Amino acid sequence: MKILITGASRGMGRATAELLSSKGYTVFGTTRFPEKYKEEIKGVKLLYLDMNKPESIGKIPEITGDVNILINNVGKTVIGSMEETPLEKVVEYLWKNLIGHIKLTQYYLPSLREKGNGYIINIGSLASEVVVPFNTLYSITKFALKAYTIGLRQEVLSSGIKVTLIEPGYINTGFPQEVLFDQRSPYYSSMEKVKQIRDKLSKNGSSPDVVAELIYKIIQKNKVKPIYRVGRGSKMIEILKCIPQQLIENAILRYYNL
Repeated sequence: MKILITGASRGMGRATAELLSSKGYTVFGTTRFPEKYKEEIKGVKLLYLDMNKPESIGKIPEITGDVNILINNVGKTVIGSMEETPLEKVVEYLWKNLIGHIKLTQYYLPSLREKGNGYIINIGSLASEVVVPFNTLYSITKFALKAYTIGLRQEVLSSGIKVTLIEPGYINTGFPQEVLFDQRSPYYSSMEKVKQIRDKLSKNGSSPDVVAELIYKIIQKNKVKPIYRVGRGSKMIEILKCIPQQLIENAILRYYNL
């Protein structure tokens, strides 16, 4: 079976690529720097892909041919105020965390439907469940990815294609947040508090291996759930769903001392 994993050079993507390769799957992975990582990740065929360069997306299916499993993992987090975030940055993150996934999936759907089976696994985030101030843009993209996954799942269900969303909690991927603020911002003090706490939570997060192991379990199943949650903080979500939004907001503001 052939698998394509976007964002396979580090973090959850790399852990997943290495695990599935070790299990005997043919694994293609994407990265913006294939030459940099090709000697590090054995057994994985690394391909160039930049989600903010749409022309590079169309070249991937030409190289891989049909795949049985598509794992849309590429994503990046960002911290900044919505007031000060340039619209071009909003578009950049929508491409990186959402539109690029949609475009790539469109290339593979016809062959998956023809086969009458296969998996599409999208990597979301608990940020689609709980919005933290100044992490809003990231949450916007993950909310949208969640809606896309649920809708697509229902559209292709009769075709035998299994679509699911994984919402990791805090995972120690080693990826830094992109920072869109400096000391001139009127929000500087508040954003710095949020950044420090979120950096600490990520550093103390679960290993990327927990996501890789979950994905391996999912692709062994004939029936998959719409959403899976894993990693530090994921168990709290079901509790939070029973709490009024105003109370959640108050708790978030107290937690970040805002």
